[in-house]
Amino acid sequence: MSQEYFDVWRLAVTPVFRDEGMLRQRYRMNGDHPVFAGHFPGYPVLPGMMQLLFVFNTAGIDQQILTGSIHFEKCKYLKMILPDEVFEVACLCTTTGNTTKLAASLHVENELASSFRIQFSPTTSAIL
Repeated sequence: MSQEYFDVWRLAVTPVFRDEGMLRQRYRMNGDHPVFAGHFPGYPVLPGMMQLLFVFNTAGIDQQILTGSIHFEKCKYLKMILPDEVFEVACLCTTTGNTTKLAASLHVENELASSFRIQFSPTTSAIL
């Protein structure tokens, strides 16, 4: 699969903006995007993993932080995001020491579609 498949920043409708202390960005995925071909045939919806990529992009989470420990405290999917729908991602990141906590939500027309609480920590490996 090409890198362009995962470059979600290309699908942004607005640049990242700050509102009420949260980072926000709006996106839209065209119905002809390959991710919809298999999820689900005949009834395409935006996969949860793609929703997480949009969250990471909006929050500015880079690949380096994703190489550590990731703990999903909450992943809740309430409404399907359909092809060509504009959706907004809202994120709040806090960092204490080496741990980053991310609270995020996706909304379609002001209706909550999904929400996440994720904690990132560096991984240490021991050589035995």
